[in-house]
Amino acid sequence: MRLAVFSDVHGNWHALQAVLQDLRGRADVAVCAGDLAWGGPFPERTVEQVQAGGFPCVLGNTDVTAADEAAAAHHPWARWARARLEPRHLAFLQGLPREHRIETPAGTVLVVHSTPSDPAAPLPKPSEPEAVVRLFRGAGAALVVHGHDHLPSVTRAPEVWVVGTGSVGLPFDGDPRACYVLVTATPDGFAVEHRRVAYDVEAAAREALQGAMPGAARWAAAVRQGLSPDRVAP
Repeated sequence: MRLAVFSDVHGNWHALQAVLQDLRGRADVAVCAGDLAWGGPFPERTVEQVQAGGFPCVLGNTDVTAADEAAAAHHPWARWARARLEPRHLAFLQGLPREHRIETPAGTVLVVHSTPSDPAAPLPKPSEPEAVVRLFRGAGAALVVHGHDHLPSVTRAPEVWVVGTGSVGLPFDGDPRACYVLVTATPDGFAVEHRRVAYDVEAAAREALQGAMPGAARWAAAVRQGLSPDRVAP
């Protein structure tokens, strides 16, 4: 069984299109681990694409904010994204579950945005494997896949494997290519491959700069460099 998990699109429709094209034919099942809309110039397109694809999807922390009018009012990006989402898009985000479980030949795979109880919970750094395993060992899964930190990672332990998807639309590891994870499950265990997918970064940056999105210059610099918007100069 081949399972693709993609996460943290953050309104980057160009990157999402490239990932969906790449995983076609590689995966039997594809799941979205949340953070679809706000943070980039194409919130409505990204939600529409995930809806149209029929992908199971879990709730991300920015999905919570975008779907809540009062919460979105406190953040310019969230407020701008929410204004572009139709009621059906908001209803989709509001109805997302916090987790998705898949039974595979190697055991249960649990997909979450951050943790099963809180999509906004801070995650230990991948360089702290003991803390990562301690956080997820009671999740009732052989392998946990999460997004949220925008970093591709694999932590292997006898109790549980923990895999970070990386980010489709806003990588934080210095590689501007879109990233998702492909998990192959057999009776002998799991194999994990992070896929890096090139896309037209300049087209995404250009459309952001031509639009009215707040912080467009900083977002464009971030996607060009593969870094958090907090770490770049606009």
